[in-house]
Amino acid sequence: MGRTQPANYTLSITMDREVGGESLVFIAETRNAAEVAELEELVRELQHGCKVRLVSLGPVTAFAVKPKEDADEAVSSLVEVARILQAISPRYTKTYLQQFDATAYRIVEDLALETGARLQPLPQCDLCGKLDPFPTTLHARDGDNVSSSAGTYCSHCVASMSAASDRQLVADLIHADRRNFGTYGSVQLAKTPRRRGRHLSFTARACTDAVAATG
Repeated sequence: MGRTQPANYTLSITMDREVGGESLVFIAETRNAAEVAELEELVRELQHGCKVRLVSLGPVTAFAVKPKEDADEAVSSLVEVARILQAISPRYTKTYLQQFDATAYRIVEDLALETGARLQPLPQCDLCGKLDPFPTTLHARDGDNVSSSAGTYCSHCVASMSAASDRQLVADLIHADRRNFGTYGSVQLAKTPRRRGRHLSFTARACTDAVAATG
């Protein structure tokens, strides 16, 4: 959780907020290492316009994919991404393409167990435990710029906060995630963050003699 801090101290709190929306998972049963390498190259190519995360690698190679906000027209929507993936499907023994959810992940798990494919670690929501390949993340650093605490949150939990602003969302997540941020007591965020795209950074004052995070 980090080292002991004085009763009142300054934090830098950063949030990388993921845009809501669905992601797809592409699952391919491969025949040899060449096909696995081909899919790894496809992942690298898709990363120019999409967020991509490997889910398994080997005889069953799977990856989650989601268009970036600033993606070019070729991959600007899940429909376009699906067309690209459907076009390459005939190259492999069997493929599956569907929305990423718990059911899709269980399919990958089962196939990986049957074939010896290597499952890749996926982020897990610190509030509900759900796996999410593209989560919102929160980091708190002390004045020495040493990472003290971090949290990961799925799109469902972030949406359920119904926060009116990014500042309120950060405050709500700190308040909800007592396991990772409970040692900070009350946290008062600066009014305006530094912003770079979806990456926001707040200066904050923490007071360990209180128990509620405030916004």
